[in-house]
Amino acid sequence: MYISHLQLRNFMCHHELDLDFGSGVNYLVGDNNSGKTTVLRALQYLHDGVTKGHDISEYRYHALGAFNEEVDTVPVVVTADIVFERNEVPPQCLADDDSEYDSEAHGHLLNDAVYDPLCPYVFFDNDTKQYLLRVRRSSATVTLHKHSKGKASTLGIKDIGVFDNRNKREDEYTNATGISAKIQRLFDPIFVWADDTPDAAADFAPTKIMGKLISEETAKFKESLLWKNFLDAHKKAFITGGDESDMQIDSQPSLQEKLNSIASAIGMRMNEQYGGSNAVQFAFEQPDVSNFVKMGQVLIHETSSDSSNDKDVSFGGDITPEAELQHKGTGMQRAFALAAIQVYAEQQREHSVDKSDEDNDGDSEKELPIISSLVALDEPDMALHPCAQYTLADSLHKSQHCQYFISTHSPYMLHGYSDKQDTLHVLYAESGNRKNLLSPGKLQIVEDISPSIPAITYFAFGIPTPEFHSELYGRITNVIEETCQRENISVASVGIEIGKEFIDIPKRYRFDSRKPREKDCATKKENWNRYGGNVLEEPLPTYVRNCTDHPESIGKMTDEAKQHDEFKNLDNKFSTDDLHSSIEYMLEYLRRHDPVMVESGKCFMRHPVLSNGAPEI
Repeated sequence: MYISHLQLRNFMCHHELDLDFGSGVNYLVGDNNSGKTTVLRALQYLHDGVTKGHDISEYRYHALGAFNEEVDTVPVVVTADIVFERNEVPPQCLADDDSEYDSEAHGHLLNDAVYDPLCPYVFFDNDTKQYLLRVRRSSATVTLHKHSKGKASTLGIKDIGVFDNRNKREDEYTNATGISAKIQRLFDPIFVWADDTPDAAADFAPTKIMGKLISEETAKFKESLLWKNFLDAHKKAFITGGDESDMQIDSQPSLQEKLNSIASAIGMRMNEQYGGSNAVQFAFEQPDVSNFVKMGQVLIHETSSDSSNDKDVSFGGDITPEAELQHKGTGMQRAFALAAIQVYAEQQREHSVDKSDEDNDGDSEKELPIISSLVALDEPDMALHPCAQYTLADSLHKSQHCQYFISTHSPYMLHGYSDKQDTLHVLYAESGNRKNLLSPGKLQIVEDISPSIPAITYFAFGIPTPEFHSELYGRITNVIEETCQRENISVASVGIEIGKEFIDIPKRYRFDSRKPREKDCATKKENWNRYGGNVLEEPLPTYVRNCTDHPESIGKMTDEAKQHDEFKNLDNKFSTDDLHSSIEYMLEYLRRHDPVMVESGKCFMRHPVLSNGAPEI
């Protein structure tokens, strides 16, 4: 189960935005102020009705502007499609027009009877061929129907509405009693914002990540003999005092008893000054585990990789002193926070599977098992070394039953990207409106191989690099060689093939210092001896590739050549525009001739920034 589609209407900077998501890692990239974090806030609004303490009126303000007279009348709407696998859907929900319908299916929605009220609203979508539960939260209050006593039922901002496909109306949403709580428990959202204090993850309060992470063990500890003995000792120490059975305490008075004289003195003074016969006593209640847990700290004890040599640094060894997390660097704090979140998400999924086999009380919301974890990370690359970003990206892709939403400015966070289970959305602002790059396309140059960092840098962030150019040139070389072998013809060069494919492709003159071959003409050999090389006219991709791979050529030009009209203006350099154009030509060549691309009909992603300057091919 995962969120497959999100629709935003009048939400902060997004007037209209529709996004499709995968079950794995979903990336949001784009320029500053393009609305990446806003998408994460929309997810939180859908679940909670607020986000980061802000109420919905602020979103109307952001959507329309401070001076718009219609600010209070425009509804803010966030809609999501939740996808269920067939084995998660009970037999009564399976559709007759589902080509993969199995009449013997024994699946059950979320494997728990407490979610039975959701079953009537799960429907089979013929367009996507998926079983969906469509939910919505809106700032507008809608009257649904009237009861027999004349009382109207409404759907407002405090409710999560669920789409009722049985009525075949696109706007038919309902809020059956208790259904909002059940929808909220389908997934347990965790949000980490870029402006969060990095050491906030070390907070053991019950509403914080660490508090939630240890809550089950804390509950078990409350039932332990150790805790009960502690409470007995606390009661004797603070309230009742010891008795003769306590050999070590030896009938000592409790702290409360010791303070009775002070309390009595205060009472007497009160009665003397203000009248009456009031008695004062100091009381100490029994503590709860949470009283102690919330005072917990996270200590970091760094050691060397070789534990056999561990020694205290004060003696010249390899171990650093123990330190509280808040006293460590920002990178360490963020690394801890992200690790704790992943462990919590995995823990929640494991516990929900365990609880699915238990008999739960359908009226007890606390018993509802969490089916899927949703983790939203706002710029997790902040303060993390690129190696740490690599490792984090790998870890996220290995997580099971957890859907991630990540806004990032780093190509390293996209390491391991797979277009089969992940999605990438490039958000950008155009004339004041925020948009999403529709149909993002492929990032992989070779099928089933994760895209390289240079490829990600180009497709996702709009930055052409010589490294990506070389990667494309190598792939085209392989395609040409494979084609020539199949057709049993001589292998042609990339330059010749691209020149034939694109007649109008730009050409550049380059100084080539390579020694002429025996079969080359005498003029080439004479120029090489006299000027240090020859002038070659090459298609743009070949020119850029040779300038990149042979930067030493220009340095071998003789002083005489530098004064010669044919050589003096050559510099073997290329501009960013040249690099961009060359890459676009090669991408188009692969689209036309790479067997995988031709067979699948897929296209490469085109970044909006690069599309504006792309050559007309």
